[in-house]
Amino acid sequence: MEKQHTPGPWFYDESIATKILINAKHAAVAVVPYLDDEAKANARLLAAAPELFDALQALVSAVSEPALVAQAHAALRKAQGKLE
Repeated sequence: MEKQHTPGPWFYDESIATKILINAKHAAVAVVPYLDDEAKANARLLAAAPELFDALQALVSAVSEPALVAQAHAALRKAQGKLE
């Protein structure tokens, strides 16, 4: 599957005043509008997105359970904006 997102790694740095998710080139990929515990958890999840995407693709290649592969493919299609 072709990647169409900003390459990782992405990271979340609470010390940045604007509270943004940034990639290794310090480009913003998302803004966290406020910082309660739930927003911080969402920011960490977003920051992990490139690694989660790559790991899921690798698992799809290695797993032979059809239902799990179908679920993983559906999640990857959603991440790529290819909703059915």
